Parts: sequence; structure tokens; C-alpha cells
Amino acid sequence: MRALTRVLSRIGKDPLTWFVLAGGLIFGIYALVDAANRPTIRLTAETRQALVERFEFDTGRKTTAEDIANLAQEFVTNEVLLRSALEAGLHLSDGDIRALLVQKMRLQVTGMLPDPTGADLVNFYADNLARYWSEPGVSFRQVFFRSLPLDSNAVQERLAAVEELTGDPFWQGEVFTAYGHSMIRTVFGQPFLDVVRQLPADHWAGPLRTHHGMHFVRVSEHHESELLPFEVVRSQVESDYLMDLIQTAVRDHVAARAPDYDIRIEP
Repeated sequence: MRALTRVLSRIGKDPLTWFVLAGGLIFGIYALVDAANRPTIRLTAETRQALVERFEFDTGRKTTAEDIANLAQEFVTNEVLLRSALEAGLHLSDGDIRALLVQKMRLQVTGMLPDPTGADLVNFYADNLARYWSEPGVSFRQVFFRSLPLDSNAVQERLAAVEELTGDPFWQGEVFTAYGHSMIRTVFGQPFLDVVRQLPADHWAGPLRTHHGMHFVRVSEHHESELLPFEVVRSQVESDYLMDLIQTAVRDHVAARAPDYDIRIEP
């Protein structure tokens, strides 16, 4: 006992000893704090069971103890790799990953959407009539040539004389009934649309050049935009109604979380 007292007394008088002890104490406290601050990777019993059930479904056999251990290790490996990928910002540089994460989060924020009632849809339709007007269109016939005929005036004269004239085959055919302006633009291009939408009915015009070739065109009718009845657009109304619910839920979520971030939008 006296020997222990003498040792402690000697330690107490040695500054180096106190430095070592203090350093050890600081290191121990740092280790504890560091451990407390480290993100946790936790494999719950419920998650393990789900992994086991998926494994047995995919393989068609019961899991062994080794299988379960491998599933646990794979879970930890995937979690570490996922978090490393997020820390490395891979989700910021890969558009496909960003889009997938955003879509998953939208679904999580939205949750299960209620089935709309008939009254819900009718009211939504009435409140958003501007969405349900038909697009202006044109009905017309064409005679197509891959290259300009040697005598295009003769072609015009024969068409004006109501002669049957056959050109080259065109992949969309010769007759276009109530084609919307956007569809005409897609098939023939904007310059073609600009001319056709101004043509008077029952008058052959051309040749009009497109990237396909040369077109002689006779408009039969111009179709004005009109409000589509609810029964015609019911499926579109339901889709729009559900999309609005999703957008509202996402907007509310972002508004609630925005104060958690330092948002800076540069000019």
C-alpha cells in the first residue's frame, strides 16, 4: 500500500505523465463523440425478413444461415456504396440518377392518391375549361413528288382542271383529315404549315417544298378550335386532376422544407 502511494505521488509530480494522461483522456472523449456523430447503418429484423423473402422468391429455395449472413453483408455493402455515391455527388452529375431520385421522392411525398368521384372530375373540368379546347386543324389532299417535275405549271393546270394525277408514294398518304397544326408542323415543317393554314378552300397550290420533296396541296376545310365535351375528354380530365393533386402535394412539401436550406438563385 505504501509502495502504491509512493508511485502515485511520483506520477503526480511528473509533468510528462500528466500530459500523457490528459492526451489519452482527450482522445477517448473525441472517439466517443466521433462514434456518436457517425451515421448509423442499421439492418432491422423487418428488413432482413424482407430480404429473405425476396431471396427465397427469386431462387425458389429456403435460405440457409450462410445465405442470411451473405444478405446482411450485401445490405451493408450496398448501404456504404450508396452513401459514398451521395457523398461523392454522383447524383448531381448523372441526370438519370437525379431523375430517378426525384421521381421516387415525388411518389413518396404524394402517397396513395384517392380515386376521384364523378363530381370531382366534372368540377375540375368546369374550373379548367381552357385546357380542353381542340387544336385548330386543316383537312387537305396532296400530290407529292420527290423532285420537282420538269413542267410544274402543267401539273398545276391538270390539277385545276380536276384531272386525276398520281405523284410519288408518300409515307403518310395523300388525304389528311382534320390534321392539327402541331401534327402538320411535325410531318411537314413550319414553313409548310404557315402556307397551308392561309390557303383558301378548294384551291390547288404548289409546289411547296419540304425536306420530303415537293407538294401540291388542295385544302378542303379549315377547322377552328372548339371546346371538347366532358364525355370526350373524361380520361384526360382524370389524368389532369390526379396530376394536379401530385403537384400540390409536392409544392406543399417543398414549401415546408425550403426554410431548411440556404437557397440562392443567381441572376
